[in-house]
Amino acid sequence: MPAPAVLPLVVEAGSTTDLVDPIEHDRDELRSTLGTHGALLFRGFDIDGVDGSQSTVNALSGETLTCTEASSPRTSVQGSAYTSTDHPAEEEIFLHNECSYPDAWPMTLHFSCLRAPQTPGSTPLADTRRLYAAIDPGVREEFARRRWSLVRNYHPDFGVPWAKLFGTDSRAEAEACCKEHGLIPEGTGEDGLPTNAYYGDGGRIPDDVMDHLRSRYADCRVRFDWQQNDILVVDNMLSSHGREPFAGDRKIAVAMAEPHTAGQGDPR
Repeated sequence: MPAPAVLPLVVEAGSTTDLVDPIEHDRDELRSTLGTHGALLFRGFDIDGVDGSQSTVNALSGETLTCTEASSPRTSVQGSAYTSTDHPAEEEIFLHNECSYPDAWPMTLHFSCLRAPQTPGSTPLADTRRLYAAIDPGVREEFARRRWSLVRNYHPDFGVPWAKLFGTDSRAEAEACCKEHGLIPEGTGEDGLPTNAYYGDGGRIPDDVMDHLRSRYADCRVRFDWQQNDILVVDNMLSSHGREPFAGDRKIAVAMAEPHTAGQGDPR
């Protein structure tokens, strides 16, 4: 397994606490460093709430993206900044790469700590390069051969309702959107669960394979404690992220940027 890079790499405020100026001055170097480490944590800077964090996103990554095909409930904070998720505080969110299921995804994620949690509530990270190397070659080869598919079921009482996801109450319009993006709408799947993963040919992924993958994620997981005004920039291809359970009025906003569409070529 390759030696881990520092994750996240902490960039602390120096003579200036305005984050936009150093980003604009050292943007190329910071972008290169992000590509090496997979995540940067800017700490000790004066961030004027969502407005200030939005300025750092624009300086480092350009325009933000509108959240589409959400897999979990979110609340708009301001503009294109959303709560990272509205799942119950006592629940863990497993490590994942954002929007790994649609045909377009953000290359960078910008998390802003507007209010730190009273208990850990961190956003743990994992280096996907280390993770890939840690997975048994036979498991990797099976996925390469059979590929992967995701089945989502929509319920009015939990998860994200399909009408909200597609932005329409019309089933015909939702089905047309699915067709445009290569998706197949059909009736409720296995046990009616909101999200189900299978091999690309529809075969069930064995429990021992899932256990193996979970253990490899756990081995590669690293964490840090949030501080007020922290800005975490994540390379969405190089690092996966999750959420610890927490107590208190934690508020982490996320903005997504730098879209990549399948078929544009290797994003890395």
